[in-house]
Amino acid sequence: MKQCTLKVYSRSARLPFLISALSFLYLLKLSWLKWGDLIVDVGREMYVPFELSAGKLLYRDVSYLYGPFSPYFNAALFKILGTHLRSLIASGIISVILTCLIIYKIARTFLDRFLSTFAVLTFLFVFAFGQYVYFGNYNFILPYSYPAIHGILFSLAALYFFYRSLFKIPRYMPICPAFVALTFLCRIEIAFMLTLSIALALVIYGLSGRRPSGEMLRNFLIYVVLPVTCAVLIYALFFISSSGIIQKSNLFDIWLKNINTDSPFVQRLSGISDIAGNTLIMLKVFLYYLALYIFFGIAGLSMEYFYRRNSRFKKAALSLTAGFIYLGLSFVFFKKFFSYDLQYRCLPLICLLAILISLWKYIKMKEKAEYLFMLTLSAFSLFLASRMLFSVWAGHYGFYLLVPGMLIYYIFFFKIVAAGINPALGRRFFKLGFLWISILFIISHFNISKFCYLQRTLKVSSARGNLYVFNNERERRCKELIEFLNTQTGKGESLVVFPEGLTINFLSGRENPLYYYIYLPMDLAKPGVSESIISQMKDKHVDYVALLQRDTTEYGYAVFGRDYGERIWEYILENYTLHKQFGPFPFTTQDFGIALFRRKV
Repeated sequence: MKQCTLKVYSRSARLPFLISALSFLYLLKLSWLKWGDLIVDVGREMYVPFELSAGKLLYRDVSYLYGPFSPYFNAALFKILGTHLRSLIASGIISVILTCLIIYKIARTFLDRFLSTFAVLTFLFVFAFGQYVYFGNYNFILPYSYPAIHGILFSLAALYFFYRSLFKIPRYMPICPAFVALTFLCRIEIAFMLTLSIALALVIYGLSGRRPSGEMLRNFLIYVVLPVTCAVLIYALFFISSSGIIQKSNLFDIWLKNINTDSPFVQRLSGISDIAGNTLIMLKVFLYYLALYIFFGIAGLSMEYFYRRNSRFKKAALSLTAGFIYLGLSFVFFKKFFSYDLQYRCLPLICLLAILISLWKYIKMKEKAEYLFMLTLSAFSLFLASRMLFSVWAGHYGFYLLVPGMLIYYIFFFKIVAAGINPALGRRFFKLGFLWISILFIISHFNISKFCYLQRTLKVSSARGNLYVFNNERERRCKELIEFLNTQTGKGESLVVFPEGLTINFLSGRENPLYYYIYLPMDLAKPGVSESIISQMKDKHVDYVALLQRDTTEYGYAVFGRDYGERIWEYILENYTLHKQFGPFPFTTQDFGIALFRRKV
C-alpha cells in the first residue's frame, strides 16, 4: 500500500524546503523595499560598491570599515544588474537562501527534520527580516553591513565543513579553510573568533585521542594557519596597491571601537552600562527557563500517568485535556513574565553549559563527533555574544551575532535538556511545551517587525531604485533633498553630507569625492582625519555640502560643528553659502532640518 503524500514529504527534504520557501516569499513580500535608512549606515553599503564598479580601488581611493569581499561582490552585481538597489537586494536574497541552507544542515546534525526546519523559520522571522528599532538596517536583505551577514554565512559554513571533513568525509578538508579565509575577508573580528573556536576544538580533538603530533600539526596547518596566511596575503596585496593608505581606513581599528567601553553606544549595546542590573536579568531569565523545565517535566510525567492508568478512550481524553491546560498555563506565564527581548538574555550561560556538557560527553562517549561539533559551535556563539554579553537580544547587532547562538539555544533545549526527561511521553511533551513557548516568542518578534514594515508608507523614488520609509518629518525632509538634488543640480556635481548620509548620495546620483565619507565623532577623532577632509574639499572642489540633524548623542557628542568637527564646520562657513533649507536650520530646534550649502564662486 502506498504511503500518503504528506508522510512521503515529511520523510524527505521537500516539506521543509516548501515551508521555508513559502515563509521566505511571504516575508519578502511583506517587507519589500521597506529596509534600510536614508541617513544611517546602509548608505555606505550602497555607495562603496558603486565607487568600486566605477574603477576605484578599495582602501586606496575609498575608505572602508570591513574586508574586501562584500563590496567587490556587490560591485560585480552592479556591473551585471546595473547600479540599482535591485543588485543589493539580490545580494541579500542570495545570502538569506544560503544561510537558511547551512542553518538547516547544522541543525540536522543534532535535531530532526521538523525542529531543523523550525530553526530555519526562526532565522527568517526573527533575524533575517527582523526590525525592532527605528532604523531598518538590521536585516539580511539591505543591512547596515553586508560583510556582517556574509561573515556569518561563511563562518557557519566553515564550522559545518570542519565537522564534516574532520569526522565524515576527508575530501571536504579544503572547503573549511576556504570559508575561514572568506570570513577573514568579510569581518576580521568574526574570523578571529571562528579561528579561536576551531583551534580549541583541534586541541581537544588531538589530546582526547592521544593522536600523533604529526596529525595535530597537520590539522592546525590546514584549518588555522592556511586560511590565516591566505587572508594575510590578500590584505598585503591591498596594502601594496594602496601604497599603505589602507592604514588610514578604519579597517584595523573597528574591533577596538566596538569594545571601547568609554563609548555610551558600546556601553548600552553591550549592557555594561548597568552590569549588576543586567546580570540579575540574565539570572532571572535563566530561572524562568528552569521553571519551565520543571513545569513541562512534571506535566509530561502526569500525562504519562494518565496514559498508563486509564482505558484507551479515557487516557486520550485526559491527556489532551491536561495538555491544553498545561499549555494554557504556560501561555499565562509567558504573557506575564517573558517579553520578546528577554528570550536570549541568558544565552551566555546556555553556551557555557553547552560547552561543558558537550566536552564531558565527547570525552565520556569516546570521541562522538557531534559533541565536539557542538562544543565548537557553542564556543563560537559565546565569543560572538561577547559584544552584547549583558544584553543579548535579536535587535541591533544581534540580528547577525545571535544566529549561531540561536542554533545552540535550540540544540540545548531540544537535545541536551530533553534527553534528561523520562519516560518518552514526558520527553515528547517537554519538547512540545518548549516548542510552544518558542512559537510565542517568534510571534512576538514578528508582530514588532510587521508593525514597523506596515508603517513605512512614504515612497522615496530615484533612478537607482525606490525605498519606503516612515512618513515623518525626518524622512520627508530627506526625500525633499533627494528630489531637489535630482532636479535642481547637475549630475556631475559633487555632494558631501555631514555628519552622515551616503544613501542620499547614492539615490541622488551625486558623488562624494572624499576618501572619508562618514563624519561621526568616532571617525573624526582619529588623528589627521579632519585635516585630510578639509584638504580634499579644497582639492576636489566639492560643489555642495549638506548639513542634516543627525543626532550623535549615542557617541558622546551631540552636535556636528559645535561638539565635534569644529574645524570642518568653520571651513564650510568660510567657503560655502546657504543654498536651500529644508525645515529648520539643523540643531537650532528639536525638529529635523537640513541645510544645503553651495560652494562660493
